[in-house]
Order: sequence, then structure tokens, then C-alpha cells
Amino acid sequence: MSSDDDINAQMPEVMEALRALGEVFLARIPGYLLSMEDEINKIQSDNSDNTPLETLHRQLHTIAGSAGSFGYDEFGKRARQCERRINDLLKSLNAERPHLDYPLIAELNIELHEFMQWTQVQFKLPETAK
Repeated sequence: MSSDDDINAQMPEVMEALRALGEVFLARIPGYLLSMEDEINKIQSDNSDNTPLETLHRQLHTIAGSAGSFGYDEFGKRARQCERRINDLLKSLNAERPHLDYPLIAELNIELHEFMQWTQVQFKLPETAK
């Protein structure tokens, strides 16, 4: 048996494993959104701590990468846009401006909620998954 035959014989198992992982990813989307909402609320209530912003960045990075891997290209693209926006904001912080000001927080809040609302509609999530 050639190596190509070995690979072809394993393809159904590989495809089933990928399908199962994709289902796990989809099942986690409501939790991702709830967690993002928590981090947004933390940023709004205390702009002196950048940890929630960093957490959002990591979450969006994970979502963007996973979405692309499982064929949800538009979802991944939108998550990546939000991730880049947060990355730019994090890079803009310095000794003179160690934290986001409230107008930027409000702007980010709108962008993230638009992403979350699009996700909710796209994946037909219940209202409680906002």
C-alpha cells in the first residue's frame, strides 16, 4: 500500500474529527460572546485597567483563527477586524496615555456590539447569548 493509499484510507476519520471540532467551536460561540460582554463591561466601569482589553484581543484572535479553520470566513474576517482595532488601541497606549479615554471606549463598545449582534444573527443564537 502506498503512502497515498494510507492517507486516503484515513481521510474519513480526519474529516470526522474536523467536523466534530467544528461543532465544538460552534457550541462555544455563545460563551465567547458572554465573555466578551463581561470584558466590555469591565472596560466601561474602570478604564484604568487594560487587562480586559488584552483579554478581548486574545479572545478575538482565537475566534478569528478558529473561524477560518472551520470555513466560517466572514465570521473570521469580522473577528480579525475587531482584533486589529484592539491591537491598534493597545499599541497607542504609552506613558502619556496609559489608558483608553471614554470616547474611544464608547466607539470600541459600538464596534464590538455590532460584531456580537452580527454573530448572534448569523448563527441564530438566542437573545440571552448577547
